[in-house]
Amino acid sequence: MIEFVVLIIMIVIFAFLISTIVSSVASLLINVTILLLIAMQASKDIRKDKMQVYYLISIIITSGLFVFHARLWIFKFLARSLIMDFVQAILLIFAVAHVLRLLHGVYIDAKKSLKSRRPYTH
Repeated sequence: MIEFVVLIIMIVIFAFLISTIVSSVASLLINVTILLLIAMQASKDIRKDKMQVYYLISIIITSGLFVFHARLWIFKFLARSLIMDFVQAILLIFAVAHVLRLLHGVYIDAKKSLKSRRPYTH
């Protein structure tokens, strides 16, 4: 009998939690769609492009921004657009990882071009 009471209490708490997190069906659809799109692209990035290091560095940067409450204007805009904080963090991780990869690629290309221009002297 106690198991059923605990089960009912857990269901009520879970329903309350979901209702506080997701304020409407539109919000739920937007957030789930964004999460699915990012998850598919991120899994492809990690499998094919070997971007694990970029994602790890991006997670550290994102957690620093969220911990120290560096609320940028983009976060305020996204919050008004029904996008939850969790999804905002995932978006930021994805964006920063790709920016880091781009910057690292530019750095490697510049390093190669500088190396090829200089004559090697011993």
